Amino acid sequence: MERTPQSRMTAFKVAVKDIVNGKFVKVEEEWQPSYLITPVGQRLSRIHIFGIVVNAYAPEGGEYAALTVDDGTAAVRLKAWREETGKLGEVTIGNFVDVVGRVREYNEEIYISPETVAIIDDPNFELMRKLEVVKERRKQRELRSLVLKVAGEIKDAEKLKAFLKEKHGVEEEQVDSVLSSQEGKEPQAQLAPVEATSDGKDVVLSLIKKGGKDGVEYSELLKKAALGTEGVDNAIKELINEGEIFEPKSGVFRVLA
Repeated sequence: MERTPQSRMTAFKVAVKDIVNGKFVKVEEEWQPSYLITPVGQRLSRIHIFGIVVNAYAPEGGEYAALTVDDGTAAVRLKAWREETGKLGEVTIGNFVDVVGRVREYNEEIYISPETVAIIDDPNFELMRKLEVVKERRKQRELRSLVLKVAGEIKDAEKLKAFLKEKHGVEEEQVDSVLSSQEGKEPQAQLAPVEATSDGKDVVLSLIKKGGKDGVEYSELLKKAALGTEGVDNAIKELINEGEIFEPKSGVFRVLA
């Protein structure tokens, strides 16, 4: 799709870990934005994140300012220069902020050039955003799983794209991003099912489902799952990554509705 200065790409709601662990692609063509490909194959130019400010830097003179935002999965820096520093406003350490910006890279550091930074005081906002991010990541993982499955059967790239577009409505850019995210990985890893299951994970998921809307405390999972600390921790991590569960408050887990 041809883009012009007036075009405005979607700002995707994502976890910070997918930004900082992504692969940045610098584009030199005029009006074509550079972008980042996340580990699950999502292409991002503009992002929308929420987190707490854990560090702030604004030396005298106003030529440069930076904030470090942590969303609980990882931390990333927001950087602004000269007249752009005003976008960071009166934000200080400890503020929760909702950020829209563009992904950038310099000296092998992926950072965000902010467009808007809003201080959020609503205690329910964090939970709402976590749900939105988990749903978006689950959708992307399902897309990635589909593309890799079909890629194992159709080796020709153009035929693969045509098939996925016609049968599943998957855009060529999405296919390219998923395949690019797999470059350098072993073939077995590329085509391995994304939603791999295990007995331990099934046990933990079953226990969390029984908790309903109240969720299940971590201590309860340790006691009832009988998998040991490492087994429960690994199961929880995989289930969160797969978008099956989330952590509405520290140490309590619920199934994503």
